[in-house]
Amino acid sequence: MTTATIQGIQSIPYLPNKGEHYLSVNLAIVDPDEVWQIAKGLGFKPQLVQLAHRFGIEIHALLFFEQLDGEPPGWTDLDNKRLVAV
Repeated sequence: MTTATIQGIQSIPYLPNKGEHYLSVNLAIVDPDEVWQIAKGLGFKPQLVQLAHRFGIEIHALLFFEQLDGEPPGWTDLDNKRLVAV
């Protein structure tokens, strides 16, 4: 199966490239307005992105992204966030 991307929305790989780390929320399974409010309340600046894979395209709220030069992650802004699943 092939997929096409949506024009005008940033695309990120479904599986991060080496050295990339990101946190995103699939907007098909949650209330997007609630995600935006909670994310902003936690200090994130969410961005709308698409993740294309062989089964289709997912639209996510990208909360955090960093790219390192092959080094394991150390201190990040995520260390200061308290994330609680409800």
